[in-house]
Amino acid sequence: MKKDGGFTYVEIVVSITIFILGIIPAMEINRMILEIDRKYCAIENAVKNIEMVEKVVRSKGYKKLNNYLGEYKYEFLEDSYFIKGSGVLENIELLFLGRKGEEIFVKIERLDNRSVVEEKDILSLKVEYKTKYKKFEIIRLITDIEEYYE
Repeated sequence: MKKDGGFTYVEIVVSITIFILGIIPAMEINRMILEIDRKYCAIENAVKNIEMVEKVVRSKGYKKLNNYLGEYKYEFLEDSYFIKGSGVLENIELLFLGRKGEEIFVKIERLDNRSVVEEKDILSLKVEYKTKYKKFEIIRLITDIEEYYE
């Protein structure tokens, strides 16, 4: 029998099978790397958002925050850059997209400071940002000393 230099059907099937057995694990590794990157980006964006929320609330100053004592909860009902609702975070635009289901919790309370020599009121600011992957928390103390007097 004369061989004309072509591949047989069995050789083609074997080579395709070997190729598929090699490419499927590589594709799975690539998928896992993309998933890790997506989680990392979501966590990094949430950290930047909570830092921004904390700075915006703190920038209102002691006198204004004194009027907002209490707890405020905000939940993203859809993907948005804006926090909707009333209270201390009214009409704040975030740096990164807030995803549906993420929550922001703000608690402002007055601390009892009778042990301090000079009687100054101190407010405690607690900001929590809860995402699909992680919960972040920032706690700050705010006093009237930081206020600029007119």
